[in-house]
Amino acid sequence: KFLLNGIVADRVNKAQLRIEYEDKMTEYSEIMRKLVGEVRSLDESGDIPQENVSNTNTNENEENIEDLELRLELVSSDLERLRKRLSREDMKEASPLEKKTEKAIKNLDTKTIHALLWEFVEKATSVELEKQRQIQSVEKKDHVIGSLRSEVDQLDQKLHLLSTDLADRRRYSVGGKDTVSIIRALQKECDDVKATLEESRRKCLESEKA
Repeated sequence: KFLLNGIVADRVNKAQLRIEYEDKMTEYSEIMRKLVGEVRSLDESGDIPQENVSNTNTNENEENIEDLELRLELVSSDLERLRKRLSREDMKEASPLEKKTEKAIKNLDTKTIHALLWEFVEKATSVELEKQRQIQSVEKKDHVIGSLRSEVDQLDQKLHLLSTDLADRRRYSVGGKDTVSIIRALQKECDDVKATLEESRRKCLESEKA
């Protein structure tokens, strides 16, 4: 049992190393795609007459390119480190632990094999239950975040409409108690929506970090 656990741990480490490498490759490709887009955008702005080019957009392109190049360099360094580790792992021969385990398995009697198989089934069941629990937890979290984002969008729209209405009423107000009352009511409603919006945003951020 101890030997089997050792081999499983070793194989899990190797698998995690490969997964990490694949994730970094995906990140590298995504950064490269964005970098190409920024460079193309900067090149296209160079073909436009200077009087029609926004300095803000050009500066933003250049800053984005610098940031992406830095990220690309960091990810490249991580990839090189992972390549070396993977190369060392692939070049390794069967470890003494694996050889010893293989020999021990061949010498196992039927009763012991049955016991090990049942233990494996119990562990696999436990792992699958934990996996399903985590999936449900993630789905619940995604649902909560989705609901909060939808609420934030609706409050944003409502606040925009109220602010526009309030600004228009102030601009075209001719005085009078009724007009003042309406403006005050709109102002209070705007303030309430702002407070609710900030609270929803806070909850959304907390849910995303959880």
